[in-house]
Order: sequence, then structure tokens, then C-alpha cells
Amino acid sequence: MLTGSKTSFKIRQMVPEFKDKILSPSSLNSRNSRDMFGLRCLPGECVLQRAVLVKKKLCGPDGGGWLAGTLFCTHFRVAFVPEDSPPAEDNADPVLLGDHDVALASIEKVVAVGPSRTKVVTPNSSLKFIPEELVLYCRDLRVMRFLFDRLTPEVQAMEITCAIAKTYQPLKPGALSYFQKAALGSVEMKQFLSNRQQDPHVNWFEGAADWERELERTGARGWRVSAVNDRFEMATSLPQFNVVPQRVLDTELKKTFAHFSEGRIPRWCWHHPLGSDLLRMASFQNNIYHEKDDVRNLEMVLFGGQQQCVVVDLAEEMPTPADIQLAHSRLRVLCQGGRRPHWHSC
Repeated sequence: MLTGSKTSFKIRQMVPEFKDKILSPSSLNSRNSRDMFGLRCLPGECVLQRAVLVKKKLCGPDGGGWLAGTLFCTHFRVAFVPEDSPPAEDNADPVLLGDHDVALASIEKVVAVGPSRTKVVTPNSSLKFIPEELVLYCRDLRVMRFLFDRLTPEVQAMEITCAIAKTYQPLKPGALSYFQKAALGSVEMKQFLSNRQQDPHVNWFEGAADWERELERTGARGWRVSAVNDRFEMATSLPQFNVVPQRVLDTELKKTFAHFSEGRIPRWCWHHPLGSDLLRMASFQNNIYHEKDDVRNLEMVLFGGQQQCVVVDLAEEMPTPADIQLAHSRLRVLCQGGRRPHWHSC
């Protein structure tokens, strides 16, 4: 219901409660709810607001252009469906996010642009002008711009702007996780994800065969794939399959886990064409007594058949969290525009 003057009014945000909307049987089990207004929804996902006759700014070396379509806001993402886009087939490879989509958790700021003013929209704020453009600043440094056409209903432009601002930064803590907990953990979603067709040209490193293929591709010799951590009993933070020296037996390998922090033993990850190998490992445990057999096993794991071994401690070289945050802020200024920082010298 609209109230106030023509140039200044508020719209009651009719955004459904996340938990009630997601946990309803119709949203989780109905197949017809998968296709809403041309948007292929995920299991448990529903459209909160939409706006028609919207143009999305395209980025390119020549400045890009505008792509016409429909803008959607769900409790999981902001989606844009271009006009005349072919409908997704039932047996098509399902995707979580399309080329023109962004997850709500990835949005950092919502900005509404009007004829004479610009405003950052928050869950508690109200718009006093009709937005002509919607700008989404994302955490991955993307800037997504959507232009509302003059034929776009003003109510839709207002409602979807407020809906995005309310859902990406909900007032209730943990509201964004409702979808992950309820929908992503459902039986239908698990079946939905299991039906995805993997690219045969991409190595996902999910099984022993993937690592065997990588060893063959790089031409590495003297290494094997070990399943000693198959049940994550040796190291909970390491994968089930790890590449180790071929001459080291699993019984000997089990004795080396205790000598490294969190059990992260040296494991192969890359082979240079000239013959050297690159291994990753955690720091040594200093409070463990090394017996003679332990030292021999450690040398076999570290050298891996090579004559020399160079151990590089990256602890002092790695940046601190404050350094990473500062670098991210500087990079964001460069990618998203704004005043040139004083440290930029090129």
C-alpha cells in the first residue's frame, strides 16, 4: 500500500520470513515451484520480488553495453534472466549461480541511484525517491549495475531494491543460513547436486584416480597415491588421498603424522619439467622425541627420491590478517573506483 506524496513515500516490505518460506512443504517438494516467472529456482528457493524491463550493465574492453531482462530477488541470490534466453531443460546441468547472478552473502553494499541523489539502502532505511538505477557492490570486487526502464513499474523498482537490502543484511542473525540449513541439506538438493555433470577436462582431485592422472600428466616418477587417511583418522584437515614417496609404506607413513602440526605430513602437489618436486607440509612438532627409525622415515618422506631437499618456512613471510585486510581495501578502491589512494604510484 502506498502512502505519502507522489515524490516521497514508503513501501511496506512484504518480504516473507525465511524460515517459514523455506520449510513449507510446497517450496521444498513441489516441482512446479522450480520455474517461477522464467527463473529456474533451486530446491527450496522461491522468488521474493521481481522487476521487469530491467537492463544490466555489461563490462568489456569497449565499455560494454546493456542487456535487457528481468531482475529477481530470492532468499539466496539476486538473479538476472536476459530476454529471449532459452528455457533450461529438465536434464540440463544444474548450476547454483548463473553468469548474471550473485549470492546474497556476496553483496557488500546496495546503492539506489535517483534523478538527483544517491543513497545506500539498508534494512532500516526507507527510500524517498524512485530509483532509476540499482548498484550492487560485491565482496568479490564486482560492481553490478541495473537500470530500470521508464516502463518498469515504480512499485517493482522500489520493492526489489528494498527486498535486496533487507535480505542480504537481515535483521535476524543467521537468517541467511536458513536456506543452507533447510534447502541445501534436503534430500532433493543432494540429488540435485549429485546429478551435475563434471567437466571431463577439469581434475577435481576427489579420488585416487584423479591424483594418478595428475602424476601421469606432470610426468612425476617415484610417487604413489596413499589412502592411509581414508577415514581421516591420521589428519582431519587433509584429504582422503595423498601423494607420498613410492618407497614409503603406509605402516611407516602412519608413524610420521605425529611429527607434524595437526598431522599435516609432506605430500606431493606439483612436478617441474626439469625434475624437481614441490611438497606442502605443516611445521614440525618440537615436543616429540625422534627415534632413529623416525628420522629415517622423515627423511624418506621429505626427500621423496631426490638428492637434495630445501625446506622453506613461510611463517615469517606470510602476511598478517591486518595486512591482508589492508591490501583488500586498496584493491577494492582500484577495482570499484573512487579517489586515487596516495600509495598508488603507477
